Amino acid sequence: MAETESTQTEYDPLLQNNDGVQEQLTPLPKLQLFCVFLIQAAEPVTATVIYPFINQFVRETGITGGDEKKTGYYAGLIVRISAFTRHLTRIARCLGIRILLCREFDCCVLGSFIR
Repeated sequence: MAETESTQTEYDPLLQNNDGVQEQLTPLPKLQLFCVFLIQAAEPVTATVIYPFINQFVRETGITGGDEKKTGYYAGLIVRISAFTRHLTRIARCLGIRILLCREFDCCVLGSFIR
């Protein structure tokens, strides 16, 4: 069996387009990308809109008993928990949800022993 010489390199495509027709580039879905961009841009705005209402919410729940120092404490606690959960969702995307749930469970168990 005679060997045939090949002039192909490793950079050449394995399947050749024998029609002579070049492939058309697919256009970007501009409307869908704009919608995604709009949603991504609106999320930080909506996260900051709730700040003026947190103090009112804490006062109306009655957990502070009218003490303004406690109102500020609980409002800050709500804001920190919100930021922490946003951070945890970013970690969950990177590590995977199972690891994150195990860490949250560990934190809950540890927190129950601290009290």
